[in-house]
Amino acid sequence: MYFAIFNRNNLLFTRKIGDGYAMLSRPSDTEHTPFGDIFYRESPDLIFWGKHRNVISTIGGEESAWQSQKNGSGPIPIETDEGWLLIDHEVINTCNGFVYRIVCALGIY
Repeated sequence: MYFAIFNRNNLLFTRKIGDGYAMLSRPSDTEHTPFGDIFYRESPDLIFWGKHRNVISTIGGEESAWQSQKNGSGPIPIETDEGWLLIDHEVINTCNGFVYRIVCALGIY
């Protein structure tokens, strides 16, 4: 499966995980996927991507939450002894416009 045309914040992990490659991305087509969510994807060959799963979500309807607008990846995930460290940004819409903050998440993929 190829990527959807509208995709942002694509990050390729620095080594294979298991038998394949892994990537984080944020689809930005509001018709097929939740806007602003980060997905984990796998590929055997860096061409076809599948096994998509949502790993970081916006909080629908809760406008006071930081990640209510969108999330986006930052630098390439960093491998640690405890798992992969993801540094991303979350966005809230305030009366002064969009406000961004940096957050970290540790995951085992």
